[in-house]
Amino acid sequence: MVALWAMPSPAAAAERLYCFSDICLGDPPSVLNAVEINDLSRIANSRPAALDLKAALPELNDPDRKLLAGHVTEDGRFLLDQKTLRIFLRIKGVCASIAPFVAIFTSDSGHSTAVEFDVIDADDHVRLGVKSIARVFRTRPNTPEYVALIADLSQKFGFKIGDEPLHQARDGISTTFEVNAEGFRLAFSMPSLKDRGREIASQRDCEPVNRVKID
Repeated sequence: MVALWAMPSPAAAAERLYCFSDICLGDPPSVLNAVEINDLSRIANSRPAALDLKAALPELNDPDRKLLAGHVTEDGRFLLDQKTLRIFLRIKGVCASIAPFVAIFTSDSGHSTAVEFDVIDADDHVRLGVKSIARVFRTRPNTPEYVALIADLSQKFGFKIGDEPLHQARDGISTTFEVNAEGFRLAFSMPSLKDRGREIASQRDCEPVNRVKID
Protein backbone atom coordinates (compact mmCIF):
# COMPACT_ATOMS: atom_id res chain seq x y z
CA MET A 1 0.00 0.00 0.00
CA VAL A 2 1.29 3.45 -0.88
CA ALA A 3 -0.07 6.57 0.81
CA LEU A 4 0.08 9.83 -1.13
CA TRP A 5 -0.66 13.42 -0.26
CA ALA A 6 -1.30 16.15 -2.80
CA MET A 7 -1.08 19.91 -2.35
CA PRO A 8 -3.98 21.50 -4.24
CA SER A 9 -3.54 24.95 -5.70
CA PRO A 10 -5.60 27.80 -4.16
CA ALA A 11 -7.94 27.64 -7.16
CA ALA A 12 -8.30 23.85 -7.02
CA ALA A 13 -8.98 23.91 -3.28
CA ALA A 14 -12.33 25.59 -3.96
CA GLU A 15 -13.26 23.07 -6.65
CA ARG A 16 -14.93 19.72 -6.19
CA LEU A 17 -11.64 17.89 -6.63
CA TYR A 18 -11.67 14.72 -4.56
CA CYS A 19 -14.72 13.08 -6.11
CA PHE A 20 -16.07 9.99 -7.84
CA SER A 21 -19.40 10.18 -9.71
CA ASP A 22 -19.75 13.76 -8.43
CA ILE A 23 -19.72 12.59 -4.81
CA CYS A 24 -16.95 14.48 -3.03
CA LEU A 25 -15.26 14.65 0.32
CA GLY A 26 -17.32 16.77 2.70
CA ASP A 27 -20.63 16.25 0.90
CA PRO A 28 -23.78 15.77 3.04
CA PRO A 29 -25.62 12.42 3.26
CA SER A 30 -28.20 13.57 0.69
CA VAL A 31 -25.68 12.92 -2.13
CA LEU A 32 -26.66 9.24 -1.93
CA ASN A 33 -30.00 10.17 -3.49
CA ALA A 34 -28.16 10.60 -6.80
CA VAL A 35 -26.90 6.99 -6.99
CA GLU A 36 -28.35 3.51 -6.63
CA ILE A 37 -26.60 1.90 -3.70
CA ASN A 38 -25.94 -1.82 -3.53
CA ASP A 39 -27.74 -4.36 -1.35
CA LEU A 40 -25.22 -5.18 1.39
CA SER A 41 -27.22 -7.78 3.30
CA ARG A 42 -24.79 -10.51 2.22
CA ILE A 43 -21.94 -8.93 4.20
CA ALA A 44 -23.94 -7.79 7.22
CA ASN A 45 -23.66 -9.66 10.50
CA SER A 46 -26.55 -12.11 10.87
CA ARG A 47 -27.20 -11.03 14.47
CA PRO A 48 -27.76 -7.43 15.60
CA ALA A 49 -24.80 -5.97 17.41
CA ALA A 50 -25.15 -5.21 21.11
CA LEU A 51 -25.01 -1.46 20.57
CA ASP A 52 -26.51 1.32 22.65
CA LEU A 53 -27.16 4.05 20.09
CA LYS A 54 -29.37 6.30 22.20
CA ALA A 55 -26.60 8.78 23.03
CA ALA A 56 -25.20 8.85 19.50
CA LEU A 57 -28.53 8.94 17.64
CA PRO A 58 -31.04 10.45 20.08
CA GLU A 59 -33.58 11.51 17.43
CA LEU A 60 -34.14 7.96 16.16
CA ASN A 61 -36.67 5.60 17.70
CA ASP A 62 -35.74 2.21 19.12
CA PRO A 63 -36.88 0.15 16.07
CA ASP A 64 -34.73 2.29 13.76
CA ARG A 65 -31.70 1.97 16.04
CA LYS A 66 -32.22 -1.80 16.17
CA LEU A 67 -32.37 -1.97 12.37
CA LEU A 68 -29.10 -0.04 12.07
CA ALA A 69 -27.49 -2.32 14.67
CA GLY A 70 -28.48 -5.31 12.52
CA HIS A 71 -26.64 -3.92 9.50
CA VAL A 72 -22.99 -3.75 10.55
CA THR A 73 -19.73 -5.14 9.21
CA GLU A 74 -17.39 -7.27 11.31
CA ASP A 75 -15.45 -4.12 12.26
CA GLY A 76 -18.65 -2.40 13.38
CA ARG A 77 -19.29 0.02 10.51
CA PHE A 78 -22.94 0.64 9.69
CA LEU A 79 -24.04 -0.57 6.25
CA LEU A 80 -26.33 1.63 4.19
CA ASP A 81 -28.70 -0.09 1.79
CA GLN A 82 -32.34 0.27 0.81
CA LYS A 83 -33.43 -0.81 4.31
CA THR A 84 -31.25 1.58 6.27
CA LEU A 85 -30.81 4.53 3.90
CA ARG A 86 -34.17 6.07 4.80
CA ILE A 87 -33.11 6.06 8.47
CA PHE A 88 -29.67 7.44 7.75
CA LEU A 89 -31.04 10.38 5.76
CA ARG A 90 -33.10 11.46 8.78
CA ILE A 91 -30.06 11.76 11.05
CA LYS A 92 -29.31 15.41 11.79
CA GLY A 93 -26.31 14.84 14.00
CA VAL A 94 -24.24 12.00 15.43
CA CYS A 95 -24.00 13.06 19.07
CA ALA A 96 -21.50 10.51 20.42
CA SER A 97 -18.66 8.51 18.93
CA ILE A 98 -19.79 5.53 16.89
CA ALA A 99 -18.39 3.73 13.85
CA PRO A 100 -18.82 5.33 10.39
CA PHE A 101 -21.62 4.62 7.92
CA VAL A 102 -20.68 3.11 4.54
CA ALA A 103 -22.53 2.76 1.23
CA ILE A 104 -21.37 1.02 -1.94
CA PHE A 105 -22.54 1.76 -5.47
CA THR A 106 -21.46 0.91 -9.01
CA SER A 107 -20.57 3.79 -11.31
CA ASP A 108 -21.91 4.16 -14.85
CA SER A 109 -18.58 2.76 -16.05
CA GLY A 110 -18.93 -0.31 -13.81
CA HIS A 111 -16.49 0.68 -11.05
CA SER A 112 -17.37 -0.31 -7.48
CA THR A 113 -17.26 2.75 -5.21
CA ALA A 114 -17.46 2.93 -1.42
CA VAL A 115 -18.53 6.11 0.39
CA GLU A 116 -17.92 6.44 4.12
CA PHE A 117 -19.77 8.99 6.27
CA ASP A 118 -18.61 10.24 9.64
CA VAL A 119 -18.56 13.42 11.69
CA ILE A 120 -16.17 15.79 9.91
CA ASP A 121 -15.00 19.39 10.06
CA ALA A 122 -15.90 20.89 6.68
CA ASP A 123 -15.76 24.64 6.06
CA ASP A 124 -15.29 25.20 9.80
CA HIS A 125 -18.54 23.39 10.51
CA VAL A 126 -18.69 20.07 12.38
CA ARG A 127 -21.33 17.82 10.85
CA LEU A 128 -22.05 14.43 9.31
CA GLY A 129 -20.55 14.15 5.82
CA VAL A 130 -18.40 12.16 3.39
CA LYS A 131 -15.23 11.25 5.33
CA SER A 132 -13.72 9.09 2.61
CA ILE A 133 -14.47 7.80 -0.87
CA ALA A 134 -12.78 4.89 -2.63
CA ARG A 135 -13.07 3.32 -6.06
CA VAL A 136 -11.87 -0.04 -7.38
CA PHE A 137 -10.65 -0.07 -10.98
CA ARG A 138 -10.50 -3.59 -12.40
CA THR A 139 -7.86 -2.88 -15.04
CA ARG A 140 -4.94 -5.32 -14.99
CA PRO A 141 -1.55 -3.74 -14.24
CA ASN A 142 1.10 -3.38 -16.94
CA THR A 143 -1.42 -3.25 -19.77
CA PRO A 144 -1.93 -0.33 -22.19
CA GLU A 145 -5.39 0.25 -20.66
CA TYR A 146 -3.86 0.47 -17.17
CA VAL A 147 -1.19 2.96 -18.27
CA ALA A 148 -3.80 5.13 -20.01
CA LEU A 149 -6.13 5.04 -17.00
CA ILE A 150 -3.35 6.03 -14.58
CA ALA A 151 -2.45 8.92 -16.89
CA ASP A 152 -6.07 10.10 -17.10
CA LEU A 153 -6.54 9.93 -13.33
CA SER A 154 -3.24 11.74 -12.71
CA GLN A 155 -4.34 14.55 -15.00
CA LYS A 156 -7.77 14.72 -13.37
CA PHE A 157 -6.51 14.92 -9.78
CA GLY A 158 -3.37 16.96 -10.42
CA PHE A 159 -0.65 14.57 -9.19
CA LYS A 160 0.86 11.33 -10.43
CA ILE A 161 -1.21 8.40 -9.18
CA GLY A 162 1.03 5.64 -7.84
CA ASP A 163 4.07 7.88 -7.31
CA GLU A 164 6.18 7.96 -4.13
CA PRO A 165 4.63 9.63 -1.05
CA LEU A 166 4.39 13.41 -1.29
CA HIS A 167 4.17 15.98 1.47
CA GLN A 168 0.87 16.12 3.29
CA ALA A 169 -1.43 18.87 2.08
CA ARG A 170 -2.31 21.72 4.41
CA ASP A 171 -5.94 20.61 4.40
CA GLY A 172 -4.89 17.16 5.60
CA ILE A 173 -6.58 15.25 2.76
CA SER A 174 -4.82 11.95 2.11
CA THR A 175 -4.77 9.62 -0.86
CA THR A 176 -4.31 5.85 -0.81
CA PHE A 177 -3.31 3.78 -3.84
CA GLU A 178 -3.34 -0.03 -3.66
CA VAL A 179 -2.49 -2.40 -6.51
CA ASN A 180 -3.44 -6.07 -6.87
CA ALA A 181 -3.45 -8.62 -9.68
CA GLU A 182 -6.86 -7.47 -10.98
CA GLY A 183 -6.36 -3.71 -10.84
CA PHE A 184 -6.11 -1.03 -8.18
CA ARG A 185 -7.99 0.88 -5.51
CA LEU A 186 -7.84 4.67 -5.23
CA ALA A 187 -9.18 6.39 -2.11
CA PHE A 188 -9.40 9.91 -0.69
CA SER A 189 -9.94 10.70 2.98
CA MET A 190 -10.45 13.80 5.10
CA PRO A 191 -8.43 14.28 8.30
CA SER A 192 -9.85 13.03 11.58
CA LEU A 193 -11.27 15.43 14.14
CA LYS A 194 -8.57 16.68 16.52
CA ASP A 195 -10.78 16.42 19.61
CA ARG A 196 -13.48 14.00 18.50
CA GLY A 197 -15.57 13.92 21.67
CA ARG A 198 -15.67 17.67 22.20
CA GLU A 199 -16.24 18.51 18.54
CA ILE A 200 -19.05 15.98 18.16
CA ALA A 201 -20.79 17.41 21.22
CA SER A 202 -20.46 20.93 19.80
CA GLN A 203 -22.95 20.28 16.98
CA ARG A 204 -26.07 22.39 17.24
CA ASP A 205 -28.35 19.38 16.68
CA CYS A 206 -26.69 17.57 19.58
CA GLU A 207 -27.41 20.11 22.27
CA PRO A 208 -29.78 18.87 25.01
CA VAL A 209 -33.40 19.60 24.13
CA ASN A 210 -34.47 20.66 27.60
CA ARG A 211 -31.73 23.05 28.60
CA VAL A 212 -32.21 25.06 31.78
CA LYS A 213 -31.21 28.71 31.59
CA ILE A 214 -29.31 29.82 34.66
CA ASP A 215 -29.01 33.57 35.28
